[in-house]
Amino acid sequence: LLGFGAAGTMLSFFRKKLTDHSNTLLPLLMIVCSLAMVMAVWLSRSSFARFDSYLLFADKGQWVSLLINYLLYFLPFFFGALALGIIFVKHVSGISQFYFFNLLGSGIGAIVVAALSWYFFPAVLPILIALLGLAAGLLLLQKNKSAPILLSLSFITLVVTISRLLQPVDLILSEYKSLSRTLNLPSAHITLKKASPYGLTEVVAADALRYAPGLSLAFTGEVPVKKAVFNNGEWFGPLVSWKKEDSVHILDYSPITLPYALKPRNKVLVLQAGTGIKVSHAINRGARSVDAIELHRAINQLLLHEMANDNDSLYYHPGIKLRSTEPRNFLSVASE
Repeated sequence: LLGFGAAGTMLSFFRKKLTDHSNTLLPLLMIVCSLAMVMAVWLSRSSFARFDSYLLFADKGQWVSLLINYLLYFLPFFFGALALGIIFVKHVSGISQFYFFNLLGSGIGAIVVAALSWYFFPAVLPILIALLGLAAGLLLLQKNKSAPILLSLSFITLVVTISRLLQPVDLILSEYKSLSRTLNLPSAHITLKKASPYGLTEVVAADALRYAPGLSLAFTGEVPVKKAVFNNGEWFGPLVSWKKEDSVHILDYSPITLPYALKPRNKVLVLQAGTGIKVSHAINRGARSVDAIELHRAINQLLLHEMANDNDSLYYHPGIKLRSTEPRNFLSVASE
């Protein structure tokens, strides 16, 4: 909004000059927009600009970093919006067609980014999108006296973009994120990473990593070492076994077991099933039918495939139905 607003303000002050030089400005703005996309991600991760929202009210220097980040990410939007504005103003007689294709392109772009996020990690996505801006600049390039300069700038942008693709920026997590604290455990390491539109999923293993929520003092056994799943650096859930012959289920010694202690439960609904610990507990307590509702499709797929060994192939149990949907959507159409 800031970039588009600033571009509109500039157009209102310098409308004639911008439209008179549009043949040169349009390819220039798109090429510079592409370069700004790459540089914004790169520079924002540097030591002088790295911003940590957890420290905003504890470290005054974070306000300066926040301002620098605003400026860095403002630039690509400003350059891109200024190019769009020049086209709209110069071709105002056909604004309906230009605006239609602008909205159509925005919609297609959103779908493309969502699709790409299944295959590429977050640090790479802006660089891939920058290539589209560079391609647009080259398509708009016309033969005039500024063409050699614009071609040189395009080459520089392409070199920088490819170098960032080959060596993506290392996205440093806040030290206050759950994943950062977990990685401080002895021998902790990330065993799996998966990108998706739902977030960056990471699985961590460590010799000291245990999960025992509200564990009763009556529990006299040993809390098993298990892997844990994180989404965008925040705790998502543990990977636990469910078969009685493997181990005693840890939730048997927590308040969560109360409904099963009061009455046998043949049918169980688990909303926001996460990694399936409550689903496995339901099966362990004798439930014959369990509906597991979890929106995060990427983690659901991992539980069915890459992480199936870690949860004893839980979701292949004949009594479990895993549904990748929002809990409210399920409840609105569900029947007994």
